[in-house]
Amino acid sequence: MNKYLNNQNIVRIIRAIIGASLAIAAYLSGHYVFVGLGILFIVQAIFNVSCCSLGGCNTDNSTENKALYKDQIKNYKK
Repeated sequence: MNKYLNNQNIVRIIRAIIGASLAIAAYLSGHYVFVGLGILFIVQAIFNVSCCSLGGCNTDNSTENKALYKDQIKNYKK
């Protein structure tokens, strides 16, 4: 459990605050779908994961250099 509580940063704290306030407000108003959304934010804050934690939002880190030829560059005209 200590590994989840270490390395607290501002993003985790903000997620926890948003999740708790959303879950409480939704529960008190009777919108139970938003209670689930609040719990999702709280779980993300506890386990330090985000929606892109599974690598779905990664970019191509290809370091391959492609040759650039003069005929591929268009001149800028004012």
